[in-house]
Amino acid sequence: MSHEAASAPAVKTRLCELAVGLYGWLYAGYFGLVLLDIVYAGTLRAGIDPSLSERIFRDISDFLLFPFALLVITGAIVLTVAAGHPRSRNLLAISWLLLVAAVPVALFMGSTLDELGLGPTVRLLLMGLGSMLAMAGVVQFCRAESAPD
Repeated sequence: MSHEAASAPAVKTRLCELAVGLYGWLYAGYFGLVLLDIVYAGTLRAGIDPSLSERIFRDISDFLLFPFALLVITGAIVLTVAAGHPRSRNLLAISWLLLVAAVPVALFMGSTLDELGLGPTVRLLLMGLGSMLAMAGVVQFCRAESAPD
């Protein structure tokens, strides 16, 4: 019985590290998808019929909503997991807020940013910074979990 009781915290620690690490890697993967979207959007605009490109962009946007939703949900779970570690919690919370802030920025300021030629730059800054902060949060969380009590 004592062996089971001693291993329970270790299993919980590993599951927490897995959840936080998953969030960090999902964020990095989502950043890659956004980067590919931006790169290929310019190529598609130049090379195909505008009506066809509009349909393709809509389909791509719909596809990107799934990993976005998965990332938002995972981030909310990770924020509760990391609640006891202030450094990692703060980094993860800021990364999550940057992710969530990308939606209203795109909805309410997207056309203005596109007219100024800043749309892709702002998207990359939000997602890139968020991805870096998520990875820094993962590192801080793993350090805090592995530190001796």
